[in-house]
Amino acid sequence: MDRTYSHNPLLKPLTFLRNRTFIGGDQRSLSELRYRTALLSQSKTSRAFVRLTRAFENPWRFAVCAAVILLGAALIYTTRFCGFVHNADIVLQNGGYQIDSDVTWGLPFSEALYFSCITFTTIGYGDLTPSGITRFFAASEGLLGIVVASSFIVSLVKRYIEK
Repeated sequence: MDRTYSHNPLLKPLTFLRNRTFIGGDQRSLSELRYRTALLSQSKTSRAFVRLTRAFENPWRFAVCAAVILLGAALIYTTRFCGFVHNADIVLQNGGYQIDSDVTWGLPFSEALYFSCITFTTIGYGDLTPSGITRFFAASEGLLGIVVASSFIVSLVKRYIEK
């Protein structure tokens, strides 16, 4: 028996059926079959990743995930524990430099949603600067934005190629 099939006896017949079966016009069934094959052929960690991403079969999953991250982060930014510096200006005063800024604790929801979108897309205009623990939240949101946006594009391209 081939070494790749020795750890899972279900993989051999599933691979045989996948290679010998033509599923014409039914992309959903083919995607489901590929998803199940990926679940059976991976290690435990890889299976968890495949379950989480659903094998990049559905772009809507990542769009919803992005919306949840954006709204969740915006709600976090509205709390009074999140500090922001508005329009920081460096002013020359008495032969030295002084930072003239306005610090706000918590943002109105519309401004928090704006900051969340700018952070998620990693644009960062610089009109709002997080301070304190808010820097950690913003950095985390930026990293999640890179991963989720990339996954969304991968799933769109995968769907486009399959059609």
